Amino acid sequence: YACRKHVNSRFDWHDKSVIVTGAGTGIGRAVSHELASRGAIVYVTGLDLGECQTVARDITAKGFQAIAAQLDVNNWDEFKAVMQQVKEQQGKLDVLINNAGILFVGEFYDMDEHFIEKLVQTNITSVTVGTLYAYRLMKEQGHGLIINIASIGGFSPTPTMAAYAACKHAVIGLTNSLVKEAAEFSVDIRAVCFGLTQSALFKNAEMKYGNEQTVFAMLPVKPLATDIAAKLFIDQVAKNNHLMYVPFSSRLMWWLSRFFPSLLYKGAADTIKKYREISSR
Repeated sequence: YACRKHVNSRFDWHDKSVIVTGAGTGIGRAVSHELASRGAIVYVTGLDLGECQTVARDITAKGFQAIAAQLDVNNWDEFKAVMQQVKEQQGKLDVLINNAGILFVGEFYDMDEHFIEKLVQTNITSVTVGTLYAYRLMKEQGHGLIINIASIGGFSPTPTMAAYAACKHAVIGLTNSLVKEAAEFSVDIRAVCFGLTQSALFKNAEMKYGNEQTVFAMLPVKPLATDIAAKLFIDQVAKNNHLMYVPFSSRLMWWLSRFFPSLLYKGAADTIKKYREISSR
């Protein structure tokens, strides 16, 4: 399905029907623009229909194809309905990108247990159920691609974002476990591990202290612009790796996690120390 015989060829997005969740802002919005510019028919979905409609209008104004749809990823009926809408309108669902997510930044002991429940529901339960629904549909039609948005926090220690990182570990585990199971039905399942990105995830995060600039200040790298991150991500789809890393430094982080984990733990210690310095001011 995904150009398996031509690993280094450009993935042909022309007329591919794609659902992007959490697409009203940040990475989801940038990915929607990038996909549409490459010929995809993008369903821009999210909690805020107005935001999604704005993104879709911006895309269509450039001469590309986009359709806005309301989607609360924690509402199973809405998830099914959007997939059915795509199936009815396009005759197929080619790609699902599970992007929607929420974040808490701060000391783990400061987390509210009800927010933990909401975070897990949004970041892993909805991804799992969305993958399930898309997988069933794609198995029936005989092809499809599901991409789950993960993070370097899914394989490395991530102080101040522990619950979020736990969910991203789970997303990678889900993806790895389904790769071979789904291959027999020509359903391709992958995950992308993003490094620090200027995503609305940080802007909208629950934080005990500070704001998104607090996050950027305590980390040793500068955040990647969303449009650049989206382009790098979509470029990597053509390489057919079931785990993708954006940017390249994220792949280096993965190698460190495998062979030199002590370096990452040292970095984690520096990060939490910096956070405590900032939050105590």
